[in-house]
Amino acid sequence: MKKLFFVLLIICFSNKLFAQAYNTYIDYKKGKSPAVASVIDAPKDIVKVALDEDLKRSGLNGKISNGFKLYKNVVFPKFGKDNIDIYTVVKDDDEKTPERCIVYMMVMKNATGSFVSPGDDYQMVDNIKSYLDNFHVSAKNVTFEVQIAEQQKALDKANKRLNSLLTDSIDIVKKREDLQIVGEGNHIELDSQRNEIKMLQQVLDNMITEKGKQNK
Repeated sequence: MKKLFFVLLIICFSNKLFAQAYNTYIDYKKGKSPAVASVIDAPKDIVKVALDEDLKRSGLNGKISNGFKLYKNVVFPKFGKDNIDIYTVVKDDDEKTPERCIVYMMVMKNATGSFVSPGDDYQMVDNIKSYLDNFHVSAKNVTFEVQIAEQQKALDKANKRLNSLLTDSIDIVKKREDLQIVGEGNHIELDSQRNEIKMLQQVLDNMITEKGKQNK
């Protein structure tokens, strides 16, 4: 029941998952580096997947470097025409709320070897902000995809359990009369398992319908 409550909570996310992106600084190695950040009302682990998947769709593949996801020596048209290194990291928000996190993004121009700030390339910084402001659509889609996959796993597990109970029930019927009480208990569990599967299937159907509405 706790898992079902969590899934229903995910479905009830507001349409606007992201606050407006803003300029900030973040600790990198031994100093502070300029970055763009956005507060997101979604779990950190899901947002990490959403961000990585969104960049992959543009042909970018990153690797972990100094605690950041690094997309090295790339050209990302949404940011500009320069060869750049993109650094991303998703952290807990200041209030340590499980359903909220902060995405940080730093961009280093390969030509200068320094992280971009509003003072040296206002347009690129503005482009990064626009990307994060619009990222909520991809984040929401991935959020639903992840939760649908988890719900499908729960449903498959419940069906497997039901099949096991059905097999046990057949075996019990073949046993002696003194095992009748065990059989009765098994039938009660079968009914309970069928009800659980029905509830899991309904949640999964609702999630798929909701995701379809978001993509219209």
